[in-house]
Amino acid sequence: MKKIAISILVLFSVGIINAQTTSTVSPGNWNTPGNWSNGVPSGSGIVNVNDVMILDVSLGPISNADYNFNAKVTDPNGGSAYSITQSNNSNLDISASVRIEGSYITANTSILTIRSGDTLYVGGNFTSGQNTFVEIEPGGVLYVVGNMELNNNTTYAINGNIYVEGNFTSRNSASLAGSGNLEVEGEVDIRNASSVFGSTGDCSPGPCEYGSGSGLPIQLLNFSASNYDLDHLKIDWSTATEINNEYFRIDISA
Repeated sequence: MKKIAISILVLFSVGIINAQTTSTVSPGNWNTPGNWSNGVPSGSGIVNVNDVMILDVSLGPISNADYNFNAKVTDPNGGSAYSITQSNNSNLDISASVRIEGSYITANTSILTIRSGDTLYVGGNFTSGQNTFVEIEPGGVLYVVGNMELNNNTTYAINGNIYVEGNFTSRNSASLAGSGNLEVEGEVDIRNASSVFGSTGDCSPGPCEYGSGSGLPIQLLNFSASNYDLDHLKIDWSTATEINNEYFRIDISA
């Protein structure tokens, strides 16, 4: 009996789904669909925040996504502590004042950028690992109320300032370098081929300082001005920290 070999070719059709793009269309709560052009962000895709947003939900995991914060994002103090989690090749670009009361986690080759003159305030802990990259431009500020931990080939390019109220730990070939400054109120622990502005030395007890020298005497969270009446101008501002600062002086030029 003759055997016949039959070759079967199976073709699979692969559909490519474009990433969702959504932008804010009005200020308000993050989790309100009407405040977005294409619905509340799902964690992936391209997200543009162009209006002031109030966090009423934790963000993430942000995965394979590009998030651009071009306007203020805030988690009001006294309510729930919301967090942000980045993972899997995500990018988060901060060009405004951002305040969260929970933790911030960035991992798995993610990128976080804080632009010049802008601030990321984290009320909880800040953790980064698995080949993530964090950049703080000159005048940019990362303020961490809790502890800060760098792990597993994390790279930091710091030309602005980092201020940590808790402890700072660097592990497993993590690197923090640049022309900026790191101030830690607690202890600093550097291990396993890690370095902080070229130093491998621990610091205990705090306060501890690494980098180019003293950081900013104040770390500004926001500043605004408006007409109070025909003859007066109302100016409001708030600070994250004030170090050896005695008073403020406001100059006005015509």
